[in-house]
Amino acid sequence: MTLRIVDVSNFKPGFDPALADCDGVVVQCTWGAGELTVNGIIRSVWPGADPIIQRAAAAGRAVGYMHYIRGVGADAEARFFASASTGYLHRFVPGVDWEEGDNAAYPDPSYLDRWLGAYIALTGVHPLVYRARKDAATVDPVARKHDCGVWDADYADGQPTGWQEHPWSEQDTAMRQYTSHGRIGGYDGDLDLDLFYGDRAAWDAYAQADGQTPTTAPSPPAASGIPVHYAMHLLGGDWQPEVTGFGPGDDGFAGLPCHAHDLLYARVDAGVLRYRVHLLGGDWQDWVNKGDPNDTANGCAGIPGRTIDAFQAYYQTPDGQPLCQAWYRAQTANRSGWLPACCDDGTSIKGTDGWAGMAGEPLDRLQLTITDHNPF
Repeated sequence: MTLRIVDVSNFKPGFDPALADCDGVVVQCTWGAGELTVNGIIRSVWPGADPIIQRAAAAGRAVGYMHYIRGVGADAEARFFASASTGYLHRFVPGVDWEEGDNAAYPDPSYLDRWLGAYIALTGVHPLVYRARKDAATVDPVARKHDCGVWDADYADGQPTGWQEHPWSEQDTAMRQYTSHGRIGGYDGDLDLDLFYGDRAAWDAYAQADGQTPTTAPSPPAASGIPVHYAMHLLGGDWQPEVTGFGPGDDGFAGLPCHAHDLLYARVDAGVLRYRVHLLGGDWQDWVNKGDPNDTANGCAGIPGRTIDAFQAYYQTPDGQPLCQAWYRAQTANRSGWLPACCDDGTSIKGTDGWAGMAGEPLDRLQLTITDHNPF
């Protein structure tokens, strides 16, 4: 049995998996590690990916999500993908795109080896590895080493074609992409068409692994370094509970999921924390260096009644103390999963801008800690 899978990227924003004649979809979600903004991609994340994924899941389609390797640091890219797609983990099938174009690490298979090792250690899930047929000799041994299925891409020609039960030159791989000029019902244009060699249970097995995050996966420490206390104010409501650092996984965050917030305060037990917020449809507000929920003029960031869509922080370590930095990440009310982690200096995570959130989307939860390492 096979599943008919379409894979799409930011160049197919109008694709609707619920209307298309297919069994499932794989969506390109991230590129690199936060350094890329082009063609609808913002800081290496395509905001259009999640609506397609959620639409496909609601329609009962098989769902996958993919990262495009750009060669900007194997560990950084693995962490970026894992951080940006936590809401999909153990629900959908991850994939990694290894190809020549726009990949500074190509054709070095050791880079892919390091990426897979880091990603699997973080998530416990073994992603599908997409590669061109010409790269089989170098990529397939790496995929086998990490117990990953291979996704083979090779086209007979550039002529339009539809679903084929047995496309030309099939090989013993988990999935086969046989055209980039696919034409199917429910979409007016070219699509990449793929066959997954298995049924829905086999597909879901690639997503679930053992259903548990392995003991080798790092858990974020709670308030490692300097304790930081913070909270968010619900738009049109009250202050939400104060948080100190955060716990493992998704435990411990400021804010109320799926809601907008208009004020935020944060304070540290030692050193100086400067922070500010950006307003939806507006600008960055002034920096604040104290945290007092009773002083909305000087002790909080934000403006009452105005929605926050981004957060930025910078920590100054006391003289004579080991260097610590502000590490933080956010989610928005418009999408599931944590957005890429940020660091106050904008360089400790390669390519990040040093702010958390997504312009135009209400920030609904925040995790913040002051420590000497990336806890995410």
